[in-house]
Amino acid sequence: MKMRTVARRPAILLSLMTLVLMSLLGACGGEDPTPTSPPSQPAAATPTSAPAPAAEPTPTLAPGQPTPTPSPPTPTPSTTTGPAPAPAPTPTVPPPDPSFDAEGYFSGRTIKFTVGFSPGGGFDAFTRILAVHLPRFIPGSPKIVVSNLPGAASLLTARATAGRAPGDGFDIGVFTQGLLIQSLLGVEFEGFEPTEFVFVGLPDNTPSRGAICVRADSADSLDSFVNSPRPFRLGESQPGSSPAPHEEWLVMAGLPIEIIYGYQGTADVRVAFERGEIEVTSRCDDSALPAYPHWADPAVVTPLFHHTQLPPDWVVEGQANGLYPWFKPLREVVSVSDILMTALELETSLAGSRVFALPPGTPPEVAHVIREAFATAVESGAFKADMRTRGYTTGLLRGTELQERVQRFADQPAEVLTVLRDMYKIE
Repeated sequence: MKMRTVARRPAILLSLMTLVLMSLLGACGGEDPTPTSPPSQPAAATPTSAPAPAAEPTPTLAPGQPTPTPSPPTPTPSTTTGPAPAPAPTPTVPPPDPSFDAEGYFSGRTIKFTVGFSPGGGFDAFTRILAVHLPRFIPGSPKIVVSNLPGAASLLTARATAGRAPGDGFDIGVFTQGLLIQSLLGVEFEGFEPTEFVFVGLPDNTPSRGAICVRADSADSLDSFVNSPRPFRLGESQPGSSPAPHEEWLVMAGLPIEIIYGYQGTADVRVAFERGEIEVTSRCDDSALPAYPHWADPAVVTPLFHHTQLPPDWVVEGQANGLYPWFKPLREVVSVSDILMTALELETSLAGSRVFALPPGTPPEVAHVIREAFATAVESGAFKADMRTRGYTTGLLRGTELQERVQRFADQPAEVLTVLRDMYKIE
């Protein structure tokens, strides 16, 4: 990886206005959530013929019955200290050629999703569930299989997807949107040019319920935390991996936090917090309570503030019983400059993790059909209900909508982009 030169940035901005984007990371991509158990939904049919080349992953059948996995925290503090970015208009997606026979094109064919993380993880489980619902919204009801090509925080999958250009609509890569964000902030990944993809959508662009918590044996209130003479250890997987950029922002805002990198994921971080190896965590949302119900005991864990749009249910219930009187939104805890707040709001505007993308050169009429089917599936009642029973939250962000947000991101003044680069630890 190397930094893009300043001279290349105008070219990136120009490209972003002319191509459809869809899409943030874990040091080169977001961490894959805690592994989940094998699925129980009906499986999609096996792929047709020929064995995959050596560089390709072996297809496995969709879908699954994953164990509930938390979505990455999605901070959304609005504030009077800086204007929030205006909602982006949704550009009109050109309709397909009227002569295009979508049903004939997709009938009897197999679409392959390639996931950039290992089987059993959150990216994999989410994709397999979507693969159950998507076929009925595509004319011709093609079969869908799911393959895995983990490596470099999903960069291998992104490269493989790009390498299938020109696309024909039967290969869809699933990788972290962090690759897109880091690229826009000046990091060049060999074999990855975000503006060349034909993005399908983000299915997890949704507010989450989360909090920043400290062990009660380290701090028993927000005041004791904020006024601590020493920083508290917070564990994270790797720089740039959600929610690490937001946690880096908390450090910039002056909160007493020291981030320790090197943990494997959500489960590993929670274990470290439980045994006292780290003292602060953002992994104390509602999904943690089934494994650690005693965290709702104020003698064990102290929730400090919520850094997402909504607080966790367990904290709301505690407050209803007179606990945690100090607990409040992040914007009421810190006082920061407009530049810092704008950077946080920009990161919030690109909330989500799982980017679904077609290879470059996919015909517009084919891409249109896939995008529309994807949007319909993600917004369908059946898919939402299926995801709720498994502990996932959903929220659609169309490629055209994301394109506008990314362009606004890229158009920010240098001082805001500098803050964002610091949040992602980009030198």
